[in-house]
Amino acid sequence: MPTYVMLTTLGPDGWATVREHPERIAEVTTEVEKMGLKVVAQYGLMGQYDFLNVIEAPDEQTMARAAIT
Repeated sequence: MPTYVMLTTLGPDGWATVREHPERIAEVTTEVEKMGLKVVAQYGLMGQYDFLNVIEAPDEQTMARAAIT
């Protein structure tokens, strides 16, 4: 499967959710994998972006669908 790198940011509500329910990160990983993707790695960042995700997807359409969900 092709490998993609996705940079993501969280808004204030997203950060509040992660602070109150850190298990939400694992839940999102499970949701993404149900879409047919494989999360290879996730890294927390400092700066403009909050996370760097390395993801394998069967094709560009599947990756794009996951990116906008």
